[in-house]
Amino acid sequence: MSLEEILVAQLKVQPMYREQILQAQQGDDKVSKVRNRVNTKIETPFQIANDGVLILGRHMYMPKNKIIN
Repeated sequence: MSLEEILVAQLKVQPMYREQILQAQQGDDKVSKVRNRVNTKIETPFQIANDGVLILGRHMYMPKNKIIN
């Protein structure tokens, strides 16, 4: 397997996990509170990415006790 094949495989897999994290975030009360802070421009280090995922810097927030298959 060449380096190019490995990179292509990573690009195809990543969006699936990101979508699962977004779904896990949608049902979490803590995420809702942080989203409200971001949306009302209250100072917070969190941001909402273009696809709706709550992030802190380059890290996606994963709610506690949420399982990703």
